[in-house]
Order: sequence, then structure tokens, then C-alpha cells
Amino acid sequence: MRGAQSGPTKKVVALTELRIRAGDEPITGDVEQRGHGVSTISAYLRRAIETGAYSEGDRLPPERQLAVTFDAARSTVRRALDQLEKAGLVSRRLGSGTYVGSGG
Repeated sequence: MRGAQSGPTKKVVALTELRIRAGDEPITGDVEQRGHGVSTISAYLRRAIETGAYSEGDRLPPERQLAVTFDAARSTVRRALDQLEKAGLVSRRLGSGTYVGSGG
């Protein structure tokens, strides 16, 4: 049955929807209605960080989970995270994940 979400995928989408909300309103709308490109994903995560949905030191969901959430290739998510890292919004630690802030 296609379209029905269960298990880890459903949990990831629910977690992401909760984390990117500011107050009662979604920051930029439903993920399903958004594009899947690097700039779209980067802008979405940037806004979540800038509005406080993710705080300094918080770990972002893994690339695989973000790829599922945004219905994008993992390489696309990786390039979006590269943009955020170059902007100094996140730091990436091999084998550990992507964290909000420069990470020192």
C-alpha cells in the first residue's frame, strides 16, 4: 500500500514537523508541498535554525532521515548541509552528525 507511512519514516516526518515549528504555525509550510532542491532544503533548515526550532548544539536529523523527509537524494541533502556549514550555521562531525553552531 503506497502512501501509507509507518515505522521509522513516520516517526522522522513527525519529529521533523515538530522541530521546525515556531509556535503553532509551521515555519515554511508542509514538507510535502516544498521542492526537493539543494537551495530549498538549505533555506528550510536555515530558517528552522534562525527561528530557534534548533538551538545551538542541537544535532540535526541524519542525512538519510532528511532525505526521506524532503523526498530528495542523500547527495542533495549533503550539498544543502555543505551550504549551511560554509555559512557557519552548522558543524559536521564525521561519524557523529551535524550540529547547530560552529562546534569549536
